[in-house]
Amino acid sequence: MHDDFQRIKSALSIRDVITAQTGLTIGSSGHLQECPFCHGKDCFSIPKTGNYEGTFKCFQCPEKGDVFIFLEKYLQLDREGALKKAAELAGIELEQKKPKSAPRLSQVDKIRLAAADYYHSHMLQNGGREYFVDRRGHEEQTLLREKVGWSDGRLLDHLREQGFGEREILESGLVKEKEIEGAKRLLDFFAKGLAIFPHYGGGRVLHFTMKDPRDIPAAEKLKYQLPNDFRDTRWVFYGQDVLDRHNEIIVVEGENDRLQVLNAGISYVMAMIGQISDAQIKALSKKCRGKHLYLWVDNDAAGDQYVRKICAALGSDISVRIIAYGKPGDDPDSYLKRFEGNRKQEIRRLQLEALDYVSWEILRAAVLPSLEEKLKHLKDHKVFRAIGSQPAIQQDVFKEKLSHLGFSPKAVEQQLDFSQDLMNQIHEYMVGFENPKDADPIVLGEICFKFFAHHGRFYFDSEDRVWLIYQNRTYEVSNGTAFNALMLKLTRMIPEKAPGAQMWSALKHTAYLGGRRIDRCQWIHTDVVRDTIFLNLNGPNNTILKVSRDRIEEIQNGMNDDHVLLSSSSKIMPMNFLPDTDIQEGMTALKELIFDNLAVERKQKYLILSWLISGLCPEFAPYQFLMKFSGYASSGKSTAAKFITTLTYGNDQLSDPSGAAAFSSAAQNPILVIDNLEHKDLTRGMQKFLLLAATRGQKEKRKGGTDRETIDESPRSLVCITAIEPFTLSELISRTFEIPFDRRIHGSDSFYESEVLEQIKKKRDMIMSALLRFIQKDVMSNLDMRKEFMTILNRQYKGHAKDRTNAYLALLMVILSKMLKYIPYWGPEDVMFGVESGETDIYKAWIEEQNAAAKETEQGSNSIIQLLDGLVREHLKLMKEKNVVKGPDPDYEDEVWVLEHPEYSLKMVKTTPETVCAECGKLGGTCACRAETYSKSTIEFVATSAHIVDAFDRYCKSTGKRNPYESASVFIARLRNDRGLLAKSGWEIIETEGKAPYFRVIRGQRYLKMRYTLVR
Repeated sequence: MHDDFQRIKSALSIRDVITAQTGLTIGSSGHLQECPFCHGKDCFSIPKTGNYEGTFKCFQCPEKGDVFIFLEKYLQLDREGALKKAAELAGIELEQKKPKSAPRLSQVDKIRLAAADYYHSHMLQNGGREYFVDRRGHEEQTLLREKVGWSDGRLLDHLREQGFGEREILESGLVKEKEIEGAKRLLDFFAKGLAIFPHYGGGRVLHFTMKDPRDIPAAEKLKYQLPNDFRDTRWVFYGQDVLDRHNEIIVVEGENDRLQVLNAGISYVMAMIGQISDAQIKALSKKCRGKHLYLWVDNDAAGDQYVRKICAALGSDISVRIIAYGKPGDDPDSYLKRFEGNRKQEIRRLQLEALDYVSWEILRAAVLPSLEEKLKHLKDHKVFRAIGSQPAIQQDVFKEKLSHLGFSPKAVEQQLDFSQDLMNQIHEYMVGFENPKDADPIVLGEICFKFFAHHGRFYFDSEDRVWLIYQNRTYEVSNGTAFNALMLKLTRMIPEKAPGAQMWSALKHTAYLGGRRIDRCQWIHTDVVRDTIFLNLNGPNNTILKVSRDRIEEIQNGMNDDHVLLSSSSKIMPMNFLPDTDIQEGMTALKELIFDNLAVERKQKYLILSWLISGLCPEFAPYQFLMKFSGYASSGKSTAAKFITTLTYGNDQLSDPSGAAAFSSAAQNPILVIDNLEHKDLTRGMQKFLLLAATRGQKEKRKGGTDRETIDESPRSLVCITAIEPFTLSELISRTFEIPFDRRIHGSDSFYESEVLEQIKKKRDMIMSALLRFIQKDVMSNLDMRKEFMTILNRQYKGHAKDRTNAYLALLMVILSKMLKYIPYWGPEDVMFGVESGETDIYKAWIEEQNAAAKETEQGSNSIIQLLDGLVREHLKLMKEKNVVKGPDPDYEDEVWVLEHPEYSLKMVKTTPETVCAECGKLGGTCACRAETYSKSTIEFVATSAHIVDAFDRYCKSTGKRNPYESASVFIARLRNDRGLLAKSGWEIIETEGKAPYFRVIRGQRYLKMRYTLVR
């Protein structure tokens, strides 16, 4: 089949196909008049040449792809249907292939299919068009694809003509036997003039339902469907094939609701048709595990009951969200017909803002007039009990919502309900003892173990600590506050009162024997062998995400087949992963909300986004760099930090931690922003943290509750610093990417910070889901590209200022390369659009910007350079004051200026300036290449390291500075380390072979020769 696609694609002009199918023309700008999908003007590009020839792309909506994708989306076809249509347009006959697994059809199956075709052939006749198109507002393409039909009362005659026998026709249920005037007659089950909806599934028609189109009161309309005895036992929903095809599923009530959603271009929708049945709930429970289910029911009492029945039956095993919309009495059909605008985008918005069950019930309570009625509503529907079973961070979200209803925090706490089962079991056992101290703590421990093992899971770690996962929270089984509080609630016992402590011990040891070992990881864990990432983004029902090259799954934290248990970040607001999120849609929102509002040069914006995305796959590089947003006050640097933390956490998280607090935060959270970290705040502890964060080193600290044991604390988060002043330590400079912000140059007058932050919060689930899908689909499958980019960095940019971070930079280059198809660098108005992606220009700009910044920062802040330059200035100043005359020197061919400074005891020699050609480097006179020339001379001295340190001491005393070099050995170590930087600043260490870095050794005394080049 792959050959068919290539053959047909090469035979078609995508421009001709699109213009012919849409009836639109291509304007002078090279764009289609309007986008066939979003109807935007002058935004739909179909390049004629270059890398993107044969494709289309809209720059206003997410639609893009080749000719087959266009036909799929425009004509609402599947992949095979698009191939057949393209073959027809190209005049190519496809080889007829035998279906892989065509279902074996019974006679009743064949009758149902024939009936569906017959009804469909009359779809737009005898009032059908008026009902389906004019009144209901359905698209003809949707009606054709769903094979909707219209009854004319003559199906029986048609089936007889097709050769079906009367007995078989009766067995189908589509014809009924009725006694008329004493004689039995066969009649169509569906009377004349009804809208007919065949329910397809697995290549069969499983069921038929109908709608009475007459404009009469609802109570007088015909309401019936194919009886249970005649429908296929495999039927569960209208459009049930979506259960096997999609990870996101919308459930509506009726046929017209479903068709209206399909009209909008959303395919993952199915309808209940009447009251939700136990069989339908069973199908949801079986088919929707690991998927996202959206309930879009009518805004009436019956719709509310459907929601409650489904959510109660599915519990926390399935991710269920309820779409809140419109006004009372609305249904999806009427809401969408009334909506003016892009209906597909509106449905996606409703999905993004859909509510979990508890939030939905709180919303229902909010419309009630009195606090008493609200409390009764919440109690009747066990909302407080549901809140009590949630993790603490999710409980805080619900408590805030309840406070908006008028409930005080204390009142809410009193209403939270927990299971009484364990307390009752303990009470039954304890009844037989007059003195509680006589109870057997081992029996009590076993009672508790059985209860918790049934409702949760025990495990132990490498340090033999025992843990309990219960009600979506993890507890250490010990004499600790959290576990003690849990036991107090469930058993009314405390360890200080017998037999509490003994029971705790019995439970702990029983759990150790009955549990399994699982090592607890941070909020993110990467299995580098299997290229699999596990992330805890505080998803619903204690789920974590498992991202592999094949797919993204939601699995239970700690209770999964991979035996992965992740810690949770208390800062991350709960995130709802949307598995069917369109990557382009999410990237477009990321661009509009964050990328476009960063007050930096455009190429550097790509660096910030690539860095941010790398935080979701950090172990694909052995280390990272520190990100530093620099600029004057109000330059936009802190605003940018708010953007990235709001997207990651759900709220902006700018902090001012100590070094110790930074270690702890970076070990538990995805990103750490240290705001306004200036030179005076850079303590020794903070310096150590920043270096270990960049190198991913570990800090040893004492284990809590012990005197001797230690544990390693390793910062794994992205680290971002905002500051006005540059770093001065060369070790930090070489590991930091500094990006200059300037709102005056790169800002926008229409920018409104609070509005952007609010939109980021609203679209957070969608953007983060898109980024995770981007990593899974585009990054993880292309990790081999890191080798190619490492080669580029080592050859083309060898020795660049940040070469210590090359492995991490290579990962960012992979991310950039794949990001550009979603957030392109060149626009349609650029001459290079469709010719190249611009990635080479972008990462070249990254490196050049850092080279320039590092050179300026390092040379201006390096202590050795500052002190050596200061000594040179002092000698030149004294030469000028004394009007020193040049003369001969035994170590030089030409005459030189010589001065031994009386205060610093260093003898410096300055050579005679020479004219140098800037083009070819020729010395002296006029050069044939006629290029510009410059004057060059040198100033140099010979001294021991101790002598130099002594001169530094004297210079610092006279200038009020501090000499950072306490001894000659410290100075030599720094000199070796900063040699490359010295060379960039014009200083050269003249050494003798075999004695490096020394120039000469006399009687054990080692002398350095330092030379500085003066250019004018």
